[in-house]
Amino acid sequence: MILIAGAAGGLGSAAAVACAQAGATVVLLGRKVAPLNRIYDAVKAVGPEPLLYPFDLEGASPDDHAELAQRIEAELGRLDGVLHCAAEFKGLTPLLHTDPADFARAIHVDLTARWWLTQACLRLLAKSDAGVVVFALDDPERSAGAFWGGYGLAQQAQVALVTMLQAELGEHGPRISGLQPGPMRTSLRARAYQPNTDLKARPASDYAAACVDLLSAYCAGQRGKIRALQPVRGELHPSRGELDTVRGELDPVRGELDPVRGELDPVRGELDPVRGELGPVRSELDPVRGELDPVRGELDPVRGELGPVRSELDPVRSELDPVRGEPVEPRSGVDALHPSTSSGRTEPP
Repeated sequence: MILIAGAAGGLGSAAAVACAQAGATVVLLGRKVAPLNRIYDAVKAVGPEPLLYPFDLEGASPDDHAELAQRIEAELGRLDGVLHCAAEFKGLTPLLHTDPADFARAIHVDLTARWWLTQACLRLLAKSDAGVVVFALDDPERSAGAFWGGYGLAQQAQVALVTMLQAELGEHGPRISGLQPGPMRTSLRARAYQPNTDLKARPASDYAAACVDLLSAYCAGQRGKIRALQPVRGELHPSRGELDTVRGELDPVRGELDPVRGELDPVRGELDPVRGELGPVRSELDPVRGELDPVRGELDPVRGELGPVRSELDPVRSELDPVRGEPVEPRSGVDALHPSTSSGRTEPP
């Protein structure tokens, strides 16, 4: 039995579906009924039927939170986990110009309401064999920078809350953990980053499995800890701005991957599909540039000259002489790419 606050949001909805797929009965907590209904259908399609509980974290009092816990106990009999995904963020604004109401709202939804809900559910969680509370957190280092306002301050406070609360509950009380996912493609992040230039953001569903893990007994060793997920494979390296070869990312020296060694041959500059480098057999002469061409005229492996078998008419530039391997004038005034005129000359179409 898992309670997900902010179940209609990006991470909350993805986590709800993943929990249901793992066999959990999910209580969907959110402010708006219509989005909750959509998530309800998605969750029901893959697992046990969920429960809906419309709930406004901004306006709810401590008594409302206590009533919520009582109703869950009455309906389900127990509660095994709480996942905090609800968040409030208006956008990047200097503290000097932040609306006082927006600041208070961010602190309340992102910190106070999360604690009130946790406090109301602790007694019920203590009855479970593996009661757990997971706080989804933003990167505290980044959100401590300029312009993150009340939202950023709340992230710092939650880091302290995870360790403080676990120290008070000890080894035998409910487990308190934090989850710091990587950049997610959500409406909240779009208020701080331009979606068309935000190359690091991944779908929230990429991090849903981590939510399930932290809510399970599999992560019993994460008491009082925050699990920071590594960048997803294939993302740009945050310091070099290039893809890293270990995680399917660009090598900073060669810049491209080959199918065998995972790197570009630095001498030849092309890849052989078998050896990962350019082979001498496929080196062929271009009749116009005097350079190797992969399409026309193979080299004779015995004489080192152009062989007569592959000497064919080049419809664009010239014909190859089968003896000398040199270009000669075209045999007719008809160019394969340009229609002939009445005068016998070729002109562009």
